[in-house]
Amino acid sequence: MSGRNFNEAEKTKLIQLIKEGSQVLGEIDDLKAENARLKAEVERLTKAGDVICRMAGNNQVINRHWKTAKNAAKQGGQP
Repeated sequence: MSGRNFNEAEKTKLIQLIKEGSQVLGEIDDLKAENARLKAEVERLTKAGDVICRMAGNNQVINRHWKTAKNAAKQGGQP
């Protein structure tokens, strides 16, 4: 296999392409890290949303029992 001789303009262009490629690879790594962080944040928010929904659901049950007890108390009986 014979080697190729590059002129100065070609060498400069190749060096520039290698630098840009290296920069792109670094940006890809940064984006992968950001993606992992965002996935963790979405998971955290999903869990928090689940807790809030359960709390709201429990609150509805408590409110229903509270209204039943209040109505029974107005009528002078037990719930």
